[in-house]
Amino acid sequence: MQLSSRKLYFLSLCFMALWLGLIIGAPFLISLPSLNCKKVAFLIYWFFSPVCHQLTESSFIIYENQMAICSRCFGIYLGMILGVLIYPLLRSFDFTRVIHRRYMMLAPLPMVGDVVLLAMRVYPPLLWLKTLTGLLFGFALPFYLLPALYQMVNQCVSFKSMASLIQIRGLK
Repeated sequence: MQLSSRKLYFLSLCFMALWLGLIIGAPFLISLPSLNCKKVAFLIYWFFSPVCHQLTESSFIIYENQMAICSRCFGIYLGMILGVLIYPLLRSFDFTRVIHRRYMMLAPLPMVGDVVLLAMRVYPPLLWLKTLTGLLFGFALPFYLLPALYQMVNQCVSFKSMASLIQIRGLK
């Protein structure tokens, strides 16, 4: 039994919505007076700490608290959910073909250029620019990740089915 591409698409969309909800929800939860809300918020910040430096000067402030990730990471995740939302408009639900890898090589270039120019101190750090360059990269990711995820899930399901068939027939 294979997982349909539509189900996998909607699971991916739900996962991305939950991911962004946690990112935006953490500053909201920490602003609430409840100690339990603050504990959940700190857990969310801790959860995102391995994937982002979470520097205050590089992060957006909402609800008078910084987001759980920096502005560039926020741009990447926002771009990913936008890419997932737009995916069915640009491609069919046939997840087996990946667009040419040259586009994936081009996608991070604005972000890398921004990092290099910031390191050279050509201009001051701009949150909106970090977000925009992250958004461009994040938007391209679903066009590679969704086909790979679909193939991986269905190969695992096929492998499981084959293994159970071998056990049933005693071909072990």
